[in-house]
Amino acid sequence: MRFAKAIGYTGFRDLRRCLQGLFRAEATPASRLQHTLGDLARSEGHVLTNVLAMEVQYLTEASQTVDRADFDRAVDVLLGGRRIFAYASGPSDVLARLAELRFRRLGILTVGMTESGRHLLEKLQLLQPGDAVLVAGFHYARPELVAVLEHARATGCRSILLTDTLGITLRDKADVILAARRGPVSTFHSLTVPMAILNALILAVALARPEESLAALTRLDQLRAKSRLDTTI
Repeated sequence: MRFAKAIGYTGFRDLRRCLQGLFRAEATPASRLQHTLGDLARSEGHVLTNVLAMEVQYLTEASQTVDRADFDRAVDVLLGGRRIFAYASGPSDVLARLAELRFRRLGILTVGMTESGRHLLEKLQLLQPGDAVLVAGFHYARPELVAVLEHARATGCRSILLTDTLGITLRDKADVILAARRGPVSTFHSLTVPMAILNALILAVALARPEESLAALTRLDQLRAKSRLDTTI
């Protein structure tokens, strides 16, 4: 704080906002892709082998950085929620869609939120005390992401934030933060690590309520057979 004030900022938070702004300006999607392409071009071996090795490395790192106690707390939040609201946007919206699909199949009423602006608010206003909120956001705290977390807290809902670099910035807005590190911030990022963590959350919830989960899937299978609307998905 003293250093931040000495160089002209009002405090550490002001300095942090400035540094985050500079980083976002430099670490653009194009620059991250260019950095990764350069690494792949300099690497020996097939591109598929190298990318798979990179993903395995990130998954190994995640197994060391995701706090087990925080993970268990996140599972408790999901189990304790009357409903689950899952939010993600942009390329990460597949996480919200997956959470909605899998939790619904386990018999848990789940609302996926991938919209922006006022369209997001139409779903957000459905939140009620006792609901659980699962949010995935990376690299940049979008206004919608902040709005979801703030409204969840104001409504009396516990929230989980799955993120990479936003833990410090948003630690006062989420009840549980899971660090899904996706490799160096200057490189092209995949969703392998956050997807693996999300799958672990889904399976942990199913493991905690096996009879209900299996019963819900059985009802779904019976409904498929009866309605003749079966699907391979």
